[in-house]
Amino acid sequence: MIRSFRKKFNLFFQFPTISFILLTSIALALAYTIQKKVGNEVFLLFGNGHAGKINIIIWGGIGLSFVFIYIYIQVLFRSTSHGLVLRSEENVELLNQVKKQLSERTEMEEELKRNYQIQTLLSSLLRVSLTNMTLDEQLDEILDQIISITWLDMTSKGCIYLFDPEQEVLVMNAYMGLPDSLIKSFQKNSDNLCLCGQTMGSGKGRLSDKVKKRHIVKSGEHFFNVHYYLPIIHGKDRLGVLNLLLSGTHLINDKEDEFFHSVADVLAGIIEQRRTDDKLNQTVSTLRTALGGTIHAMAMTVESRDPYTAGHQRRVSNLARAIATEMGLSHDQIEGTRIAGIVHDLGKISVPSEILSKPGAISTIEHMLINTHPQKGFEILNSINFPWPIAQIVLQHHERLDGSGYPAGLTKDNILIEARVLSVADVVEAMASHRPYRPSRGIQLAMEEITENRGTLYDTRVVDACMKLFLNKGFKFDLLPNEERFQA
Repeated sequence: MIRSFRKKFNLFFQFPTISFILLTSIALALAYTIQKKVGNEVFLLFGNGHAGKINIIIWGGIGLSFVFIYIYIQVLFRSTSHGLVLRSEENVELLNQVKKQLSERTEMEEELKRNYQIQTLLSSLLRVSLTNMTLDEQLDEILDQIISITWLDMTSKGCIYLFDPEQEVLVMNAYMGLPDSLIKSFQKNSDNLCLCGQTMGSGKGRLSDKVKKRHIVKSGEHFFNVHYYLPIIHGKDRLGVLNLLLSGTHLINDKEDEFFHSVADVLAGIIEQRRTDDKLNQTVSTLRTALGGTIHAMAMTVESRDPYTAGHQRRVSNLARAIATEMGLSHDQIEGTRIAGIVHDLGKISVPSEILSKPGAISTIEHMLINTHPQKGFEILNSINFPWPIAQIVLQHHERLDGSGYPAGLTKDNILIEARVLSVADVVEAMASHRPYRPSRGIQLAMEEITENRGTLYDTRVVDACMKLFLNKGFKFDLLPNEERFQA
Protein backbone atom coordinates (compact mmCIF):
# COMPACT_ATOMS: atom_id res chain seq x y z
CA MET A 1 0.00 0.00 0.00
CA ILE A 2 2.80 2.36 0.95
CA ARG A 3 4.64 1.54 -2.27
CA SER A 4 1.48 2.23 -4.27
CA PHE A 5 1.02 5.53 -2.44
CA ARG A 6 4.68 6.48 -3.11
CA LYS A 7 4.33 5.63 -6.77
CA LYS A 8 1.21 7.77 -7.20
CA PHE A 9 2.51 10.77 -5.24
CA ASN A 10 6.19 10.47 -6.09
CA LEU A 11 6.41 14.18 -7.00
CA PHE A 12 5.39 15.20 -3.46
CA PHE A 13 8.08 13.01 -1.91
CA GLN A 14 10.82 14.32 -4.17
CA PHE A 15 9.95 18.01 -3.42
CA PRO A 16 8.58 18.14 0.17
CA THR A 17 8.91 21.93 0.76
CA ILE A 18 7.01 22.81 -2.39
CA SER A 19 4.48 20.14 -1.49
CA PHE A 20 4.03 21.65 2.01
CA ILE A 21 3.50 25.17 0.63
CA LEU A 22 0.94 23.82 -1.83
CA LEU A 23 -0.87 21.87 0.87
CA THR A 24 -0.75 24.89 3.25
CA SER A 25 -2.38 27.07 0.58
CA ILE A 26 -5.07 24.47 0.10
CA ALA A 27 -5.51 24.24 3.91
CA LEU A 28 -5.87 28.01 4.27
CA ALA A 29 -8.48 28.06 1.57
CA LEU A 30 -10.34 25.22 3.30
CA ALA A 31 -10.02 26.96 6.71
CA TYR A 32 -11.43 30.19 5.34
CA THR A 33 -14.32 28.34 3.77
CA ILE A 34 -15.02 26.44 6.99
CA GLN A 35 -14.94 29.67 8.95
CA LYS A 36 -17.41 31.34 6.65
CA LYS A 37 -19.77 28.44 6.15
CA VAL A 38 -19.58 26.48 9.39
CA GLY A 39 -18.51 29.35 11.71
CA ASN A 40 -21.67 31.44 11.19
CA GLU A 41 -23.89 28.55 12.13
CA VAL A 42 -21.78 27.83 15.23
CA PHE A 43 -21.89 31.50 16.18
CA LEU A 44 -25.67 31.45 16.03
CA LEU A 45 -25.70 28.32 18.16
CA PHE A 46 -23.31 29.54 20.92
CA GLY A 47 -23.65 33.24 20.46
CA ASN A 48 -21.25 35.91 19.25
CA GLY A 49 -19.47 35.99 22.61
CA HIS A 50 -17.73 32.73 21.85
CA ALA A 51 -16.65 33.61 18.29
CA GLY A 52 -12.97 34.21 19.18
CA LYS A 53 -12.60 30.88 20.95
CA ILE A 54 -14.31 29.05 18.14
CA ASN A 55 -11.93 30.61 15.55
CA ILE A 56 -8.93 29.62 17.63
CA ILE A 57 -10.15 26.02 17.84
CA ILE A 58 -10.84 25.81 14.07
CA TRP A 59 -7.53 27.38 13.02
CA GLY A 60 -5.50 25.52 15.69
CA GLY A 61 -6.97 22.14 14.68
CA ILE A 62 -6.31 22.81 11.02
CA GLY A 63 -2.75 24.03 11.72
CA LEU A 64 -1.93 21.05 13.96
CA SER A 65 -3.27 18.66 11.33
CA PHE A 66 -0.98 20.09 8.71
CA VAL A 67 2.02 19.91 11.03
CA PHE A 68 1.42 16.19 11.33
CA ILE A 69 0.96 15.99 7.54
CA TYR A 70 4.28 17.79 6.99
CA ILE A 71 6.09 15.49 9.41
CA TYR A 72 4.61 12.44 7.65
CA ILE A 73 5.69 13.77 4.25
CA GLN A 74 9.25 14.30 5.52
CA VAL A 75 9.44 10.75 6.88
CA LEU A 76 8.15 9.33 3.61
CA PHE A 77 10.54 11.53 1.63
CA ARG A 78 13.59 10.37 3.56
CA SER A 79 12.58 6.74 3.16
CA THR A 80 11.98 7.24 -0.55
CA SER A 81 15.20 9.18 -1.02
CA HIS A 82 17.15 6.41 0.68
CA GLY A 83 15.62 3.91 -1.74
CA LEU A 84 16.44 6.16 -4.70
CA VAL A 85 20.02 6.51 -3.53
CA LEU A 86 20.34 2.76 -3.17
CA ARG A 87 18.86 2.24 -6.60
CA SER A 88 21.18 4.90 -8.04
CA GLU A 89 24.27 3.15 -6.64
CA GLU A 90 23.04 -0.17 -8.02
CA ASN A 91 22.54 1.43 -11.44
CA VAL A 92 26.05 2.86 -11.41
CA GLU A 93 27.51 -0.52 -10.53
CA LEU A 94 25.44 -2.18 -13.24
CA LEU A 95 26.51 0.48 -15.73
CA ASN A 96 30.16 -0.08 -14.84
CA GLN A 97 29.74 -3.82 -15.37
CA VAL A 98 28.16 -3.21 -18.77
CA LYS A 99 30.98 -0.84 -19.73
CA LYS A 100 33.53 -3.42 -18.60
CA GLN A 101 31.89 -6.17 -20.63
CA LEU A 102 31.70 -3.95 -23.70
CA SER A 103 35.35 -3.01 -23.28
CA GLU A 104 36.38 -6.66 -22.91
CA ARG A 105 34.30 -7.60 -25.95
CA THR A 106 35.88 -4.82 -27.99
CA GLU A 107 39.34 -5.98 -26.94
CA MET A 108 38.47 -9.57 -27.87
CA GLU A 109 37.19 -8.46 -31.26
CA GLU A 110 40.35 -6.45 -31.86
CA GLU A 111 42.47 -9.43 -30.78
CA LEU A 112 40.58 -11.78 -33.11
CA LYS A 113 40.91 -9.29 -35.94
CA ARG A 114 44.62 -8.94 -35.24
CA ASN A 115 45.14 -12.72 -35.10
CA TYR A 116 43.24 -13.10 -38.38
CA GLN A 117 45.46 -10.48 -40.03
CA ILE A 118 48.55 -12.23 -38.64
CA GLN A 119 47.48 -15.60 -40.03
CA THR A 120 46.50 -14.00 -43.35
CA LEU A 121 49.88 -12.27 -43.62
CA LEU A 122 51.85 -15.42 -42.79
CA SER A 123 49.80 -17.38 -45.35
CA SER A 124 50.46 -14.68 -47.95
CA LEU A 125 54.18 -14.82 -47.23
CA LEU A 126 54.16 -18.59 -47.73
CA ARG A 127 52.29 -18.16 -51.03
CA VAL A 128 54.91 -15.66 -52.16
CA SER A 129 57.59 -18.28 -51.47
CA LEU A 130 55.93 -20.60 -54.01
CA THR A 131 55.96 -18.10 -56.87
CA ASN A 132 58.48 -17.97 -59.69
CA MET A 133 59.49 -14.40 -58.85
CA THR A 134 63.11 -13.50 -58.27
CA LEU A 135 64.30 -13.11 -54.69
CA ASP A 136 64.29 -9.29 -54.91
CA GLU A 137 60.73 -9.37 -56.30
CA GLN A 138 59.66 -11.65 -53.47
CA LEU A 139 61.24 -9.34 -50.88
CA ASP A 140 59.47 -6.31 -52.41
CA GLU A 141 56.13 -8.14 -52.22
CA ILE A 142 56.75 -9.26 -48.63
CA LEU A 143 57.78 -5.76 -47.50
CA ASP A 144 54.66 -4.28 -49.09
CA GLN A 145 52.45 -6.72 -47.19
CA ILE A 146 54.22 -6.11 -43.87
CA ILE A 147 53.95 -2.32 -43.90
CA SER A 148 50.26 -2.57 -44.88
CA ILE A 149 49.32 -4.02 -41.47
CA THR A 150 46.42 -1.87 -40.23
CA TRP A 151 46.94 -2.27 -36.48
CA LEU A 152 50.50 -0.99 -36.61
CA ASP A 153 51.17 2.73 -36.70
CA MET A 154 53.43 2.38 -39.72
CA THR A 155 54.75 5.20 -41.82
CA SER A 156 54.66 3.06 -45.01
CA LYS A 157 58.44 3.02 -45.01
CA GLY A 158 60.95 0.25 -44.52
CA CYS A 159 63.63 -1.89 -46.11
CA ILE A 160 65.18 -5.35 -46.07
CA TYR A 161 68.94 -5.81 -45.90
CA LEU A 162 70.63 -9.06 -46.93
CA PHE A 163 74.09 -9.96 -45.70
CA ASP A 164 76.87 -10.41 -48.27
CA PRO A 165 79.40 -12.70 -46.54
CA GLU A 166 82.09 -12.14 -49.16
CA GLN A 167 82.21 -8.36 -48.72
CA GLU A 168 80.89 -8.51 -45.13
CA VAL A 169 78.32 -5.79 -45.78
CA LEU A 170 74.56 -5.48 -45.57
CA VAL A 171 72.98 -4.74 -48.96
CA MET A 172 69.56 -3.08 -49.26
CA ASN A 173 67.72 -5.53 -51.54
CA ALA A 174 64.19 -4.22 -51.00
CA TYR A 175 62.84 -0.85 -49.87
CA MET A 176 59.62 1.16 -49.87
CA GLY A 177 58.81 4.80 -49.21
CA LEU A 178 62.45 5.84 -48.69
CA PRO A 179 63.90 8.94 -50.38
CA ASP A 180 66.57 8.48 -53.03
CA SER A 181 69.15 10.21 -50.86
CA LEU A 182 68.70 7.66 -48.07
CA ILE A 183 68.73 4.71 -50.46
CA LYS A 184 71.95 5.94 -52.00
CA SER A 185 73.60 6.62 -48.65
CA PHE A 186 72.62 3.31 -47.05
CA GLN A 187 72.67 0.96 -50.03
CA LYS A 188 75.56 -0.89 -48.38
CA ASN A 189 76.47 -0.85 -44.70
CA SER A 190 79.29 -2.49 -42.80
CA ASP A 191 77.76 -5.30 -40.74
CA ASN A 192 79.44 -4.21 -37.49
CA LEU A 193 79.11 -0.42 -37.63
CA CYS A 194 75.42 0.29 -38.22
CA LEU A 195 72.51 -0.56 -35.92
CA CYS A 196 71.20 -2.99 -38.53
CA GLY A 197 74.45 -4.93 -38.36
CA GLN A 198 74.51 -4.82 -34.57
CA THR A 199 70.93 -6.14 -34.50
CA MET A 200 71.82 -8.99 -36.85
CA GLY A 201 74.79 -9.88 -34.67
CA SER A 202 72.74 -9.85 -31.46
CA GLY A 203 69.96 -11.99 -32.88
CA LYS A 204 67.29 -9.91 -31.09
CA GLY A 205 64.78 -7.30 -32.22
CA ARG A 206 65.63 -3.69 -31.47
CA LEU A 207 63.59 -0.49 -31.20
CA SER A 208 65.55 2.74 -31.51
CA ASP A 209 65.16 6.43 -32.26
CA LYS A 210 68.88 7.19 -31.84
CA VAL A 211 69.47 7.04 -35.59
CA LYS A 212 67.67 10.29 -36.31
CA LYS A 213 70.64 12.64 -36.26
CA ARG A 214 72.85 10.23 -38.19
CA HIS A 215 70.24 9.84 -40.95
CA ILE A 216 69.59 13.58 -41.10
CA VAL A 217 73.29 14.22 -41.60
CA LYS A 218 73.65 11.64 -44.36
CA SER A 219 70.31 12.00 -46.15
CA GLY A 220 69.47 15.60 -45.34
CA GLU A 221 65.89 14.64 -44.48
CA HIS A 222 63.93 13.98 -41.30
CA PHE A 223 60.99 11.77 -42.21
CA PHE A 224 60.45 9.25 -39.40
CA ASN A 225 60.51 8.80 -35.66
CA VAL A 226 61.40 5.25 -34.65
CA HIS A 227 63.30 2.35 -36.26
CA TYR A 228 62.36 -1.24 -35.50
CA TYR A 229 65.15 -3.66 -36.44
CA LEU A 230 64.57 -7.38 -36.68
CA PRO A 231 67.33 -9.91 -37.47
CA ILE A 232 66.76 -12.49 -40.21
CA ILE A 233 68.57 -15.66 -39.13
CA HIS A 234 68.42 -19.24 -40.40
CA GLY A 235 69.99 -21.64 -37.92
CA LYS A 236 73.40 -20.13 -37.27
CA ASP A 237 73.53 -18.27 -40.58
CA ARG A 238 73.05 -14.51 -40.52
CA LEU A 239 70.95 -13.63 -43.54
CA GLY A 240 69.97 -9.99 -43.04
CA VAL A 241 67.81 -7.45 -41.21
CA LEU A 242 64.21 -6.25 -41.55
CA ASN A 243 64.02 -2.50 -40.86
CA LEU A 244 60.58 -0.94 -40.28
CA LEU A 245 59.85 2.74 -39.61
CA LEU A 246 57.16 3.49 -37.01
CA SER A 247 55.67 6.69 -35.70
CA GLY A 248 56.79 7.76 -32.26
CA THR A 249 53.38 6.99 -30.75
CA HIS A 250 53.58 3.24 -31.32
CA LEU A 251 55.69 1.00 -29.12
CA ILE A 252 56.18 -2.65 -30.03
CA ASN A 253 54.69 -4.88 -27.33
CA ASP A 254 55.66 -8.48 -26.57
CA LYS A 255 52.95 -10.01 -28.78
CA GLU A 256 53.91 -7.83 -31.74
CA ASP A 257 57.58 -8.60 -31.19
CA GLU A 258 56.77 -12.32 -31.18
CA PHE A 259 54.75 -11.89 -34.37
CA PHE A 260 57.56 -10.05 -36.16
CA HIS A 261 60.03 -12.74 -35.15
CA SER A 262 57.67 -15.23 -36.83
CA VAL A 263 57.69 -13.03 -39.92
CA ALA A 264 61.49 -12.95 -39.80
CA ASP A 265 61.57 -16.76 -39.55
CA VAL A 266 59.36 -17.06 -42.64
CA LEU A 267 61.57 -14.53 -44.41
CA ALA A 268 64.65 -16.54 -43.48
CA GLY A 269 63.06 -19.71 -44.85
CA ILE A 270 62.14 -17.99 -48.13
CA ILE A 271 65.61 -16.48 -48.56
CA GLU A 272 67.37 -19.75 -47.73
CA GLN A 273 65.08 -21.74 -50.03
CA ARG A 274 65.61 -19.29 -52.88
CA ARG A 275 69.36 -19.38 -52.46
CA THR A 276 69.29 -23.17 -52.31
CA ASP A 277 67.19 -23.25 -55.48
CA ASP A 278 69.60 -20.86 -57.20
CA LYS A 279 72.55 -23.05 -56.25
CA LEU A 280 70.69 -26.13 -57.44
CA ASN A 281 69.76 -24.47 -60.72
CA GLN A 282 73.36 -23.40 -61.18
CA THR A 283 74.52 -26.96 -60.52
CA VAL A 284 71.93 -28.34 -62.93
CA SER A 285 72.98 -25.79 -65.54
CA THR A 286 76.61 -26.81 -65.10
CA LEU A 287 75.69 -30.48 -65.40
CA ARG A 288 73.58 -29.81 -68.48
CA THR A 289 76.50 -27.97 -70.06
CA ALA A 290 78.81 -30.86 -69.23
CA LEU A 291 76.22 -33.34 -70.54
CA GLY A 292 75.83 -31.34 -73.71
CA GLY A 293 79.58 -31.36 -74.22
CA THR A 294 79.70 -35.12 -73.67
CA ILE A 295 76.85 -35.73 -76.11
CA HIS A 296 78.51 -33.50 -78.70
CA ALA A 297 81.77 -35.41 -78.28
CA MET A 298 79.90 -38.70 -78.77
CA ALA A 299 78.26 -37.36 -81.93
CA MET A 300 81.59 -36.15 -83.29
CA THR A 301 83.08 -39.60 -82.66
CA VAL A 302 80.49 -41.18 -84.97
CA GLU A 303 80.78 -38.52 -87.66
CA SER A 304 84.58 -38.73 -87.67
CA ARG A 305 84.23 -42.33 -88.91
CA ASP A 306 81.73 -41.37 -91.63
CA PRO A 307 82.55 -37.98 -93.16
CA TYR A 308 79.68 -38.26 -95.65
CA THR A 309 77.15 -38.15 -92.82
CA ALA A 310 78.90 -35.15 -91.22
CA GLY A 311 76.26 -32.91 -89.61
CA HIS A 312 73.48 -35.46 -90.19
CA GLN A 313 72.72 -35.95 -86.50
CA ARG A 314 72.84 -32.20 -85.81
CA ARG A 315 70.44 -31.43 -88.68
CA VAL A 316 68.10 -34.24 -87.69
CA SER A 317 68.14 -32.91 -84.14
CA ASN A 318 67.25 -29.37 -85.29
CA LEU A 319 64.37 -30.59 -87.49
CA ALA A 320 63.06 -32.94 -84.78
CA ARG A 321 63.06 -30.12 -82.24
CA ALA A 322 61.19 -27.83 -84.69
CA ILE A 323 58.57 -30.53 -85.36
CA ALA A 324 58.08 -31.25 -81.64
CA THR A 325 57.67 -27.51 -80.97
CA GLU A 326 55.18 -27.15 -83.83
CA MET A 327 53.18 -30.05 -82.38
CA GLY A 328 53.01 -28.35 -79.00
CA LEU A 329 54.80 -31.06 -77.05
CA SER A 330 56.00 -30.29 -73.53
CA HIS A 331 59.36 -28.66 -72.84
CA ASP A 332 60.79 -31.92 -71.53
CA GLN A 333 59.61 -33.84 -74.61
CA ILE A 334 61.10 -31.23 -76.93
CA GLU A 335 64.42 -31.26 -75.11
CA GLY A 336 64.51 -35.07 -74.99
CA THR A 337 63.80 -35.22 -78.73
CA ARG A 338 66.60 -32.74 -79.44
CA ILE A 339 69.17 -34.62 -77.34
CA ALA A 340 68.18 -38.00 -78.83
CA GLY A 341 68.54 -36.54 -82.32
CA ILE A 342 72.14 -35.55 -81.64
CA VAL A 343 73.13 -39.15 -80.76
CA HIS A 344 70.52 -41.22 -82.60
CA ASP A 345 73.19 -42.88 -84.80
CA LEU A 346 75.67 -43.43 -81.97
CA GLY A 347 75.35 -47.23 -82.45
CA LYS A 348 77.05 -46.92 -85.86
CA ILE A 349 80.30 -46.72 -83.94
CA SER A 350 80.16 -50.55 -83.97
CA VAL A 351 79.76 -50.67 -87.78
CA PRO A 352 83.02 -50.75 -89.78
CA SER A 353 83.75 -47.39 -91.38
CA GLU A 354 84.32 -49.13 -94.73
CA ILE A 355 80.66 -50.09 -94.82
CA LEU A 356 79.47 -46.66 -93.71
CA SER A 357 81.43 -44.88 -96.43
CA LYS A 358 81.08 -47.57 -99.15
CA PRO A 359 80.33 -45.82 -102.46
CA GLY A 360 78.57 -48.76 -104.11
CA ALA A 361 75.51 -50.77 -103.29
CA ILE A 362 75.31 -52.26 -99.80
CA SER A 363 74.86 -56.04 -99.56
CA THR A 364 72.16 -57.74 -97.51
CA ILE A 365 74.64 -58.74 -94.81
CA GLU A 366 76.07 -55.22 -94.65
CA HIS A 367 72.56 -53.82 -94.45
CA MET A 368 71.72 -56.19 -91.59
CA LEU A 369 74.89 -55.06 -89.81
CA ILE A 370 73.93 -51.40 -90.21
CA ASN A 371 70.44 -52.14 -88.88
CA THR A 372 71.96 -53.16 -85.55
CA HIS A 373 72.94 -49.57 -84.75
CA PRO A 374 69.71 -48.67 -82.83
CA GLN A 375 70.28 -51.59 -80.45
CA LYS A 376 74.00 -50.79 -80.08
CA GLY A 377 73.16 -47.14 -79.39
CA PHE A 378 70.64 -48.20 -76.78
CA GLU A 379 73.23 -50.39 -75.05
CA ILE A 380 75.69 -47.50 -74.88
CA LEU A 381 73.18 -44.87 -73.71
CA ASN A 382 71.15 -47.03 -71.35
CA SER A 383 73.85 -46.85 -68.70
CA ILE A 384 73.64 -43.04 -68.62
CA ASN A 385 71.02 -41.57 -66.24
CA PHE A 386 69.46 -38.96 -68.54
CA PRO A 387 66.45 -36.91 -67.35
CA TRP A 388 64.76 -38.01 -70.60
CA PRO A 389 64.24 -41.51 -72.15
CA ILE A 390 67.11 -40.98 -74.57
CA ALA A 391 68.11 -44.64 -74.85
CA GLN A 392 64.53 -45.72 -75.66
CA ILE A 393 64.07 -42.94 -78.25
CA VAL A 394 67.32 -43.96 -79.99
CA LEU A 395 66.27 -47.64 -79.88
CA GLN A 396 62.87 -46.89 -81.50
CA HIS A 397 63.77 -44.27 -84.10
CA HIS A 398 63.57 -46.83 -86.96
CA GLU A 399 60.27 -48.34 -85.82
CA ARG A 400 57.19 -47.77 -88.02
CA LEU A 401 53.47 -47.49 -87.18
CA ASP A 402 52.55 -50.65 -89.11
CA GLY A 403 55.20 -52.77 -87.40
CA SER A 404 57.51 -52.96 -90.41
CA GLY A 405 60.36 -51.16 -88.64
CA TYR A 406 63.22 -52.49 -86.58
CA PRO A 407 64.65 -53.73 -84.24
CA ALA A 408 61.46 -54.75 -82.31
CA GLY A 409 58.70 -54.24 -84.91
CA LEU A 410 56.70 -51.97 -82.58
CA THR A 411 53.37 -50.47 -83.73
CA LYS A 412 51.47 -47.21 -83.25
CA ASP A 413 51.28 -45.96 -79.63
CA ASN A 414 53.83 -48.55 -78.49
CA ILE A 415 56.38 -46.23 -80.09
CA LEU A 416 57.31 -43.15 -78.05
CA ILE A 417 56.06 -39.88 -79.55
CA GLU A 418 59.66 -38.57 -79.44
CA ALA A 419 60.79 -41.58 -81.51
CA ARG A 420 57.96 -41.00 -84.01
CA VAL A 421 59.11 -37.39 -84.40
CA LEU A 422 62.75 -38.47 -84.77
CA SER A 423 61.93 -41.10 -87.42
CA VAL A 424 60.28 -38.53 -89.73
CA ALA A 425 63.12 -36.03 -89.24
CA ASP A 426 65.68 -38.78 -89.94
CA VAL A 427 63.97 -39.85 -93.18
CA VAL A 428 63.56 -36.28 -94.48
CA GLU A 429 67.18 -35.30 -93.75
CA ALA A 430 68.58 -38.57 -95.17
CA MET A 431 66.66 -38.22 -98.45
CA ALA A 432 67.56 -34.55 -98.80
CA SER A 433 71.30 -35.17 -98.25
CA HIS A 434 74.06 -36.72 -100.36
CA ARG A 435 75.28 -40.25 -99.61
CA PRO A 436 78.33 -42.12 -100.91
CA TYR A 437 76.11 -44.61 -102.72
CA ARG A 438 73.60 -42.06 -104.13
CA PRO A 439 73.11 -38.34 -104.70
CA SER A 440 70.61 -36.18 -102.79
CA ARG A 441 66.99 -36.86 -103.68
CA GLY A 442 65.85 -33.41 -102.57
CA ILE A 443 63.24 -32.03 -100.21
CA GLN A 444 60.40 -32.52 -102.71
CA LEU A 445 60.81 -36.30 -102.81
CA ALA A 446 61.25 -36.38 -99.05
CA MET A 447 57.88 -34.57 -98.65
CA GLU A 448 56.26 -37.02 -101.07
CA GLU A 449 57.67 -39.97 -99.10
CA ILE A 450 56.23 -38.92 -95.74
CA THR A 451 52.94 -37.74 -97.31
CA GLU A 452 52.35 -41.05 -99.15
CA ASN A 453 53.05 -43.04 -95.96
CA ARG A 454 51.24 -40.67 -93.60
CA GLY A 455 49.31 -42.75 -91.07
CA THR A 456 50.89 -45.99 -92.34
CA LEU A 457 54.58 -45.71 -91.58
CA TYR A 458 54.70 -42.24 -90.05
CA ASP A 459 52.58 -40.52 -87.40
CA THR A 460 49.91 -38.24 -88.91
CA ARG A 461 50.50 -35.33 -86.52
CA VAL A 462 54.25 -35.52 -87.03
CA VAL A 463 53.94 -35.51 -90.84
CA ASP A 464 51.52 -32.56 -90.79
CA ALA A 465 53.85 -30.53 -88.55
CA CYS A 466 56.87 -31.33 -90.75
CA MET A 467 55.00 -30.37 -93.94
CA LYS A 468 53.89 -27.10 -92.36
CA LEU A 469 57.47 -26.24 -91.41
CA PHE A 470 58.83 -26.71 -94.93
CA LEU A 471 55.87 -25.51 -97.02
CA ASN A 472 54.46 -22.68 -94.87
CA LYS A 473 57.24 -21.57 -92.56
CA GLY A 474 60.28 -21.85 -94.84
CA PHE A 475 62.31 -24.31 -92.76
CA LYS A 476 65.70 -25.13 -94.29
CA PHE A 477 68.62 -27.33 -93.29
CA ASP A 478 71.72 -25.33 -92.47
CA LEU A 479 75.15 -26.60 -93.52
CA LEU A 480 78.35 -25.74 -91.71
CA PRO A 481 81.42 -24.88 -93.87
CA ASN A 482 83.07 -28.27 -93.22
CA GLU A 483 79.87 -30.08 -94.25
CA GLU A 484 79.28 -28.42 -97.60
CA ARG A 485 81.96 -30.34 -99.53
CA PHE A 486 80.34 -33.66 -98.61
CA GLN A 487 76.89 -32.46 -99.79
CA ALA A 488 78.01 -31.02 -103.13
